[in-house]
Amino acid sequence: MSLCILNCYQNLVLVIRQNWTNRVEEICGTGNDEVSKFWVQYLQYLDLYVGYYFSIRSGNWSLRNACLKQIINLFFSYSKPNYEKLCTETLFDILCLPEDILTHFQNGEWTVSLKGFP
Repeated sequence: MSLCILNCYQNLVLVIRQNWTNRVEEICGTGNDEVSKFWVQYLQYLDLYVGYYFSIRSGNWSLRNACLKQIINLFFSYSKPNYEKLCTETLFDILCLPEDILTHFQNGEWTVSLKGFP
């Protein structure tokens, strides 16, 4: 996929995501009961997962890290020690990476594609 098409696609996803977030807050944000709170939280984490999945498919390193930082909260909330440990160690390792490796990752060279595109 060319860089221009990828940028247009990412911008489209951002607009859709913002519209989705606004709609969820409009529908569920007014309720103070437990069911409304549950669905708002569920949809927010679903949104994060979709962002994480998209980041992997598109090779967007920054989006991947931003979503991963938010998803970790879910693992701590629901006491998933293996995921907590794995994700925190992953983020710590990312902070300790040399600059040249980070540059490669930011260029999309951390994913594998059958078509040969990063």
